[in-house]
Amino acid sequence: MKHFLISAAIFLLILCFVCVNGAAVRRRVRDLSAAAEALEDMTRKAARDFEKRWRNERGSISVSVHECELERVDEAVCDLISAAEAGDAAAYEKARRRLMTALAELAEGENADLYGLF
Repeated sequence: MKHFLISAAIFLLILCFVCVNGAAVRRRVRDLSAAAEALEDMTRKAARDFEKRWRNERGSISVSVHECELERVDEAVCDLISAAEAGDAAAYEKARRRLMTALAELAEGENADLYGLF
């Protein structure tokens, strides 16, 4: 019986850690999404500032998110900066929408649901 209780306690501890971690990642991604929405004006400085912010958050997010998901955001940020530096408004808006989609999917992947368990 003692082993069962220890196992149940460890299981609950892991479950709590996963839920707290998912909430922290969703909060960070939500903040990044709000910053990406504010990138409507096509300036190099705004794009570079967002890249710096993403690089700072990426390390802590990468602990629990698959690298493939992070690379999608990296690519969108690089495209955003390239379009801003080239002055191509259409490419900038396309990259910004792709960035928003990648961030939304990253946050969605951290939702606690049965689909994620299986």
